[in-house]
Amino acid sequence: PFLTFKITRRRMTAGAWHTCVLNDTAVHCCGNNGHKQCDVPSDLGPIWALAGGGWHTCVIRRDGKLQCFGSNVQGQCDVPDELGLLVSVAAGGWHTCVVQADGRTVCFGSNARGQCAVPPNLGPTVSVAAGATHTCALQASGTVMCFGGNIHGQCDVPEGAGSIVAVTAGLWHTCLLQAGGRVLCFGWDTDGQCEVPSDLEATAVAAGGRHTCVLQANGKVVCFGDNRSGQCTVPAGLGRVTAVAAGDSHTCVLQEDGTLVCFGCDSYGQCGMTGVTLDVQSNAFTPHFTPCDSVLAMQTACV
Repeated sequence: PFLTFKITRRRMTAGAWHTCVLNDTAVHCCGNNGHKQCDVPSDLGPIWALAGGGWHTCVIRRDGKLQCFGSNVQGQCDVPDELGLLVSVAAGGWHTCVVQADGRTVCFGSNARGQCAVPPNLGPTVSVAAGATHTCALQASGTVMCFGGNIHGQCDVPEGAGSIVAVTAGLWHTCLLQAGGRVLCFGWDTDGQCEVPSDLEATAVAAGGRHTCVLQANGKVVCFGDNRSGQCTVPAGLGRVTAVAAGDSHTCVLQEDGTLVCFGCDSYGQCGMTGVTLDVQSNAFTPHFTPCDSVLAMQTACV
């Protein structure tokens, strides 16, 4: 049996210290490239979803197959041969998880904290999120199940969370988007990354290393938590935002006109996508990249 999915095309992703964007024909990555996580293979073909992890990147090709590149020290890029067609992918610290079209969740890579030990009672799943050492699956029932490292309570889904429409995993915290637009965060909260402002009407949420960003129904973005690198200082003058992604210490947003803006830590050039424009009508790529920060040139790339 196959589930019916509403597929949302993911146009950008923020890994720990790198950023990738997508159009109909190509993936472009910028930032830390110490493990070749920005070396996009030339034979990928058309892509419709991508995920950035700690030191690796994964993409779902248009044929529904998965390809990963970058660090593979824990087998996080060793895609199982038996995978079926895929509808969701998440890249964690040292592991990767996918959801197949039949609703089954499969994880591979490091299982040191049980982050790849998919519970046998997990129901049909529509999307998955991966943190440093934990995994959360959004089931077709609208409930979320998390497993793996739980030292900070990042797997303790609150009782009475209600119907959930999206889940995102940060370093050691997790955030849920309820059907009514409310955001719930739990887990590591030393920097206030789980202290959600009470007046938000959210349409999307992104959990980063120690911060969280929420896209509101009015197109505005609010970030909270660690701001030591400016990752929560949303630039003034942004247009209406349609998507948000959070890395370890940086944040990227996609504006309605297709322009990308990134802010926060740029020590590896992970904010070098700022100024890139996607044609949101035709999905064509307008090539006017801002050069990458070359502070650490041996581990920095923009391709």
